[in-house]
Order: sequence, then C-alpha cells, then structure tokens
Amino acid sequence: MKMTVENVQNAIHRLENIDPHDEYAYEIAFMAYKIIKYLPILCYTITDEIEVFRARTHFDDIYYKTKHEISLAPNESIQQFARCNRPFQSKFYCGENRPTAFMELVTNWSEKKNVGESLFVTIGR
Repeated sequence: MKMTVENVQNAIHRLENIDPHDEYAYEIAFMAYKIIKYLPILCYTITDEIEVFRARTHFDDIYYKTKHEISLAPNESIQQFARCNRPFQSKFYCGENRPTAFMELVTNWSEKKNVGESLFVTIGR
C-alpha cells in the first residue's frame, strides 16, 4: 500500500480536530499519522556549503551568543504540541534562509504578545 492524497487529507482532517488539551492528544495524533501508511523520506547530507538559519525567542534584550544557546530550546520551555514535537520535547527547527526562520515564529508571537509589548529574537546561521 502506498501513500495517497486521500489518506493524507484524511489524516490532516483528524489532526486539525485534535483538542491539544486532551490527555490522549499524542496518541490520537499518532493514530492519525498511521492512516497515511507511508511518508516520503528526505535525507540531506549537511556540509559546509549548506546554510540553515535558526531563530530563538527570548524575552529580554540579552541576545544568544553561541550555537549551543540557539540550537535546542530547553525541554521544560516546550509547553504545547508543535509540528513534530509533543510538550516537553525539544526539536530542532530551522529554515533555509533568514526570512523563513523568522516568519515561522510570527504566528506564535502574535498569539502570545499584545500591542506595545517587546519580544526579542536571535537568528543564527
């Protein structure tokens, strides 16, 4: 059996309807992904010629200075489900360019901050 558009659409529909506060949300999401049957696998060899950009939010104007500081957020700071992680599970997200790394966080920021409040970001390459 192969991955089909119908299976992917069905899984997306189920995923979009998960209540993130449901104690079984992770299990429900896992079962939704099983509908797809197979996922395409992309493997990249990271070399010196490939640049990735990583954005990390912070709430004061003391910027991160090392790769270690912008690599993975501490597990305890991950409070909700995201693209490929569950709460308290840090994953490395990055973009292929600086605007993408920045823009992927804009929706999250707009939901958490009010007009006039400050938010800071460090973007590393």
